[in-house]
Amino acid sequence: MQHDDLTAVHQAVDQLRDGDRFGIVHYGSQPMVHLEVTNVKGNREALHRAIDAIQIEGSTAMEAGLAKGYEVAEAELARSRGKTRMMLFTDENPNVGNTHATGFMAQARAGSHKGIGLTTIGVGVHFDAALATTLAEFGRVHALVNNAGIFKGADFLNISEADWDAVIDVNLKGHFLCGQAVAKQLVAQGGGGARLELLVLHDDATREFAYGPARGLPDVKLGFFTPALEEHAKKDGWTVVSMKDDWKKIFAFD
Repeated sequence: MQHDDLTAVHQAVDQLRDGDRFGIVHYGSQPMVHLEVTNVKGNREALHRAIDAIQIEGSTAMEAGLAKGYEVAEAELARSRGKTRMMLFTDENPNVGNTHATGFMAQARAGSHKGIGLTTIGVGVHFDAALATTLAEFGRVHALVNNAGIFKGADFLNISEADWDAVIDVNLKGHFLCGQAVAKQLVAQGGGGARLELLVLHDDATREFAYGPARGLPDVKLGFFTPALEEHAKKDGWTVVSMKDDWKKIFAFD
């Protein structure tokens, strides 16, 4: 991190209560305990000075730093009565030691089993920080609701390249990255929880549009829902929802 980026750490200290305790593990090329766990009450200014004294290196040994952080946090468990949280601050992806996300995830899981929470600030997308935080809080992933989306209101002739990139990043790339990260975790943990497997049949030409060719619907280029797809869905226990028969409202203005 750059020194200017230590503001978030200062803000974290400002949010602590007098009964809390706070320590710092710094990781560059090698992890080290920069500040032993200290009572916040009566020492708040000293904590801020310790943050300002952090020496920035070019290396980022994140996995080793996490290991040291969890070691310090585990030693606090008895004193904190199970309310121990590690906060990971970084503005870089790791470039020393194990640089893969697998080590990051494994430590988040192991920490959660011991009762140590995890909050990440500035961790790159490669390390699926939201997923790691979920694992730390709940121990496993049960389901993914992957429906984020944005819309930049402009017609084709006027939409900017930046707005187009933002829509693609959220509506397409974001879904891919979230789905891939969770799928890997589900495989690693041997499955998730209850699943809803659902296909939507667009069969309402009056309120929306209709295409098939399943159920005798038009075979158009707009999309397709083949008899083979419907048969496969039934065979595997998927629910097929008819927009014509099952949806009371399709658009908010209906």
